[in-house]
Amino acid sequence: MRRLFGMMLLLAALASGKTVTKTFARITNVAISGPAEHTLVIANYYPSYTQHYTATWDVEYYDADVEVPDDDDDEEENEQENGGGDGGDVVFSTSVEWSISGAGAAFAEASAPIIASVPRRTPSGRRGALRGGGSSASSEKDVLFTEGNIEDVHLMLQLHVICTQGNGVGDDHAAEFTIHAPVWETYTPISAYVGDSGIVAPRIVAAGASFTMQITPWALVEHDKRTGADVAIHEDALVANWSLPSGFTAGEPSITGNTYEIPVTAPSSSRSNAPVSVTIDDTAAIPENEQGTRDDEPVTLGTVPITVVCVDSLTPDIGVEVDDGDDNPDTKTFLVPVASSGIVTVTATPSPSIPEASLPASWSLTGGDGTGKLTRTIDRTKPIIHDLTCICGTSQKTIKVIIYNISTETEATLPSNRHRKKLGVGENVKLMLEPSSIGSVRWSVSGYGMLNAVMGNPVTFTAYERASVSIVTATYKGVTCTIAFNVVEPNGVTMEQVPGTGVWPRNGFASAGFLGRPFIMPNDVSFINVEIREQVCTGTGTGFYSPLNGIQHSLGNWVSVGVGTDSKPNVLSKSDIIMSGAISPPFSVGSFIWPIPWEFRVSSGSAKVFTTVSHQQEADAQGKVTISKGGVSKTTNANDPDSDF
Repeated sequence: MRRLFGMMLLLAALASGKTVTKTFARITNVAISGPAEHTLVIANYYPSYTQHYTATWDVEYYDADVEVPDDDDDEEENEQENGGGDGGDVVFSTSVEWSISGAGAAFAEASAPIIASVPRRTPSGRRGALRGGGSSASSEKDVLFTEGNIEDVHLMLQLHVICTQGNGVGDDHAAEFTIHAPVWETYTPISAYVGDSGIVAPRIVAAGASFTMQITPWALVEHDKRTGADVAIHEDALVANWSLPSGFTAGEPSITGNTYEIPVTAPSSSRSNAPVSVTIDDTAAIPENEQGTRDDEPVTLGTVPITVVCVDSLTPDIGVEVDDGDDNPDTKTFLVPVASSGIVTVTATPSPSIPEASLPASWSLTGGDGTGKLTRTIDRTKPIIHDLTCICGTSQKTIKVIIYNISTETEATLPSNRHRKKLGVGENVKLMLEPSSIGSVRWSVSGYGMLNAVMGNPVTFTAYERASVSIVTATYKGVTCTIAFNVVEPNGVTMEQVPGTGVWPRNGFASAGFLGRPFIMPNDVSFINVEIREQVCTGTGTGFYSPLNGIQHSLGNWVSVGVGTDSKPNVLSKSDIIMSGAISPPFSVGSFIWPIPWEFRVSSGSAKVFTTVSHQQEADAQGKVTISKGGVSKTTNANDPDSDF
């Protein structure tokens, strides 16, 4: 037992050591930041350049108790002198080492280790606690890229935290950052991108129209060396160079997804099959700034013919063009005389000539009758102004088609046909070149009659005082229009008894009379401006009326013509008193006649006899008298009672 106990004591003595507090350093949060890709350096195109990179990290410190063998006296004394063991200061230093690999890349300045010292630390007296906290640090480098940088570049960072004083334990950490070469390969031909793509563009456009042309490459991919997969190339990897004919203007091209498009404005004049093409290239005819030193050959797609349509003309099939006074060749005025029937056909002609079904959507034709885009019709039977306009983009033609004639309207309201061309002497007619909105017109008369004005619209024509034919001419913008009037004189008188009146007898006498209402003929014109009177004449009496033989009919007064009815429009404004006189018995057979000349005049003009109206009376042996004039006949007897009409 004693031996065993002694051995145990010996083993315990051999295994005995001591506990020491040490300060540990730990490197954390190491990161390298900067551009992840580089581009080629190509002489004369892309010069050498630098990119900046920064490394950051944190260092934490903590205390921990560790078991160590008993030191000999000399080592223990050294620990006390240098702050080891359970007390004293601990000092650390940090070493930073950068390195780089990859063709055509180097640090802008020579790399040397960076030594950073950490201040002395005071023991915290607490096991496992942070000692003095931690620290953050950083290091920066500029990488110079030169010709030949055709591969990935690798940046390496070595960090070493070393205890330079006291009882401490350091740490090491390594980090790496890859600066990639360009994503895509260089030798893929442009034709592989384009494939069988074609230009998407309208084939027929309106003059001055804005439209968009597109090209959508079907294989916009390259090989990504980082992932080994095909990826979409960058938007600027391909350039679409559009070739436009003269007159076309292009806006700013754009890219949406894989579609390259360009806004285009067509010229304002027509073009027929103007060729448009596009060349697809990867750069503007310089080497690609990617992994390679040669430029891919551009690919030119086939041309697309674009036709620009404008309005060439807009014309009627009949009519005379007149100066509209605006000096604009795109607006015109045509005069077309009214006809009893028929139409005017207006035709719009596109340039270049294409069928109606192929016209651009913006082509429009307005005005006239119909819905066609190339033709419209106009009724020719009525005076009216028709405005027609054809538009195609910025191209436009406008015409005014004036269906014209001279309208007439008599001043007299009777006869009811106020548009007649047969007039009574002195009759007034309003003349108008219609449509009335056309403006001032020059008028002239050939033959007799007069106008109240030579310029204007409307004007008044006054028929001549004698039978005649008058031709009136209206001139508008050099185009003439004529109308003829047949002027007639009074040619007869018809009479009726004044309505509501009776006859005139004297009881016991041979007597008769009535009140007559004279109408001037013909009845299809107006003599509203005419005056009528009876002229002198000598009577002839026989038998009972022999005493009246040779008696004179006196000159009558001028009487104006008034307004009658539509069938008898020209009535004298005064009644005619027609009387036989009263003759006492004895009665016998006899007759008397006055062949009275009737004459007319216009206003105060010269008089002219136009007819003879006979006053006649007859008596029998019983004293019965029959009196007649102008077609009216009345009879009375001697024994009739007195009456005053």
